[in-house]
Amino acid sequence: MRDESFVDTDWATGFTKLQCPRGQVVVGYAVRGGDLSSVLCGDVGALPAGGGGRTVWFDWGDNRPADGRGGDFATGNYKGQCGDGEYVVGVAYRSWIWSQGKEPDALLCRG
Repeated sequence: MRDESFVDTDWATGFTKLQCPRGQVVVGYAVRGGDLSSVLCGDVGALPAGGGGRTVWFDWGDNRPADGRGGDFATGNYKGQCGDGEYVVGVAYRSWIWSQGKEPDALLCRG
């Protein structure tokens, strides 16, 4: 996904959102010139078709489960992580004048 064609709710107001179609999850992403440019969506078995979900913000610090599952998978960088039984279906970013690029700020997690 390179655009907002599958965004079904405004889960990150004011941010550009890349979201997979219902029934698919984010399985990869691409960066062009240091900027997030697209997400790769794929099927991973039987998933609930529902909408909703929750937005996990990590633009000002880590937002991960309290048990630290997954470890420090990006030392020195802010990390967002869905909880057990959830999966990533969207990534949001905002490009600010003073920012260095279009880096992810939030995840849309559904379960």
